[in-house]
Amino acid sequence: MSTFFQRQQAAKWQERMLKFHRIYNAGWQVRHHMYQRNAEMRLYAINQFWRVMMQEAAKCDDPEALLYAVADAITSNPLGLPWEG
Repeated sequence: MSTFFQRQQAAKWQERMLKFHRIYNAGWQVRHHMYQRNAEMRLYAINQFWRVMMQEAAKCDDPEALLYAVADAITSNPLGLPWEG
């Protein structure tokens, strides 16, 4: 697969995943609190992520992009910033 084709595919996925900014914000909170000592805040962030994910899934018309957004949100760089939403 050529690099150009891979970049084209990545751009298409990013465009589809952008509508899930709430997932990215909640994922950032989870990653942020993973390095905190407060277990209560970590659990709260995880529960919030779960709620947002379920709300998005209930109204989703592109489950494939939602799946990739969830995976991307929880595996992104923990020092990154949440998307504005």
